[in-house]
Amino acid sequence: MFRGTFRGGVAKPQHFPQVDAETAQFCGPLNSTPRATLMNAARRISVIRRGAVRSGGGFEEDSRTVSARRRRIWMKSWLAFVVLTVLCWGAYVPVLHQGQGAFLPKGQGALRAFLFVGLAYFLLAGVILLYLWGTRAEPLEFVSATTGWQGVKFSTIAGVLGAVGALGIVFALKNGGRPTSVVPLVFSGAPIVGTIVGMIWHRPVHAPNLWYYAGILLAAAGAGLVLANRPS
Repeated sequence: MFRGTFRGGVAKPQHFPQVDAETAQFCGPLNSTPRATLMNAARRISVIRRGAVRSGGGFEEDSRTVSARRRRIWMKSWLAFVVLTVLCWGAYVPVLHQGQGAFLPKGQGALRAFLFVGLAYFLLAGVILLYLWGTRAEPLEFVSATTGWQGVKFSTIAGVLGAVGALGIVFALKNGGRPTSVVPLVFSGAPIVGTIVGMIWHRPVHAPNLWYYAGILLAAAGAGLVLANRPS
């Protein structure tokens, strides 16, 4: 179906854009009468162009639909969250070292600094709980009929591992370690351990090529170089 415009005495057809099945179902089937067909097609074009939804017999802009689509696109950009983690964890040790040094007497603020690290975790967990309760982004069900308490158990173990790791960094800094040495050693060694545990737990479908293992060896070699040449 098309309508024509005259330019220089020549009629140029302008086809209506194709619509998907969901939009066609929303606007209703095309009728046999030309007038009804034109009206339905115009309504479909309105939906496509303005992202509108039906409301009270008419059409109005649905900003929530647009926002939800943008949010889904952003949430799928997992690399953005990787960058966020790199920035936060990279700055974590130097900031923690600064906090330890600010407590008096000097050299005796490690455990007090760790208390506030735990407080930050607690506050962030509270924010996430309020977010889940308010948005229902995930169901607030913690025990599954199929997996039981597995989610709670392993998540708690992961939290304990993270807390013990943070405490290890606290004591490393307390006992003479400096951020310029602790940071590269921890964050070159931890990925190796994480890779090994992950491959044991979730075996890849296809065996990694040799470059994958070469990268792990290079990470280990980098940790050794840092340890041997750490600044005083």
